[in-house]
Amino acid sequence: AELRIPADSSVVGRLGAELDDDAEKADVLILGLIRAHERFDSGVRYMRLAAGDVIVVKGAADGLAAFMRATGLSELP
Repeated sequence: AELRIPADSSVVGRLGAELDDDAEKADVLILGLIRAHERFDSGVRYMRLAAGDVIVVKGAADGLAAFMRATGLSELP
């Protein structure tokens, strides 16, 4: 799934590694990040997250929903 970081999300300005606890609790795997039409499949843990970034994640529907609630991310249509 691709989840967009809205401007009012609590993850804006945080490092990708700071999403690890939320991802683990929701049982989702962070696969990459898309920023300005460029995809990053590695190094996401060390990137500072920005509004408009898209986090690429994998998990069951209930896990994705829990991760979105915890982080304030929204699923792309």
